[in-house]
Amino acid sequence: MALETIFPFLKIRRLPEKKEDEKEAAVCEDVTPYKTRLSVYRKIIEKYTSVINAGEEKTVPQLKALVDKGDEVVAKVKEKIAESLPGADVIVLAETAYKFVQSLRPVHANLSVTYWLSPKDIMELGAADAFDRAIFLCSLLQALGLGAKVRVVSLEGGLSHPVVIFSFGRDDYILDAFQNLPLEAFKGSLPEVLPQFTFDGRRFVKNVFEFNNEEFNQFD
Repeated sequence: MALETIFPFLKIRRLPEKKEDEKEAAVCEDVTPYKTRLSVYRKIIEKYTSVINAGEEKTVPQLKALVDKGDEVVAKVKEKIAESLPGADVIVLAETAYKFVQSLRPVHANLSVTYWLSPKDIMELGAADAFDRAIFLCSLLQALGLGAKVRVVSLEGGLSHPVVIFSFGRDDYILDAFQNLPLEAFKGSLPEVLPQFTFDGRRFVKNVFEFNNEEFNQFD
């Protein structure tokens, strides 16, 4: 059974489209051609929504495979991080990886189609949505030797949102690469810290499922 059939909200219910920055728009002499091109692209994409969604559906094994510490791009980013901080402990490396993924430009597609970006896609675009960031970050943390997982949580208002969870020493860490938060923003005992998690003003309600390359767990 396709995972999208189980969780139809997984990649379709995205954040609302952000309004353009008025100052940036003023710098451009004429943004009309770009807006027209985007409108055409959107029209074509939405015309073939059913075909795209069918092609982008993920079974549980396919979803697990998205977390790939051995991916060529993931390995290169991990190597650059390690080379920039010789002798650094794993938490410092993890914090650097976290900041790197946070620095990507946000994607607010506001489309009715499902799509997944590979690490190569993300690096070429310099941008990613919350789900693709979480998978990319999870892969990087695993490449650094941490047993990270992507966990999807339900927030107030029915919004589903991905975070990355890993343990180090006595502490659990909850990372949200779509927010500009420090590594230790949600650190401690997972049962105590997770209920404090918020995104876009919405508080944590419940766990939905979690996964990495080795396992998939669905919560009741």
